[in-house]
Amino acid sequence: WAQDLGIAGFPTLLAERNGQLALLTNGYQPLASLAPLLGRWLERGASA
Repeated sequence: WAQDLGIAGFPTLLAERNGQLALLTNGYQPLASLAPLLGRWLERGASA
C-alpha cells in the first residue's frame, strides 16, 4: 500500500481531501521547506 502511494522515505507526510491522498513530502523536510507546501494545500482546501 505504501509503495503504491510512492512512499519511499521516512517521515512521509500525506494530506487527504475528499478521499484523495496527496504526497506532500517524502523524507525529512525542514519546516522552512514544508511550510509553503502545507500552506498551499490548506489554501486550496479553503477555496474548494
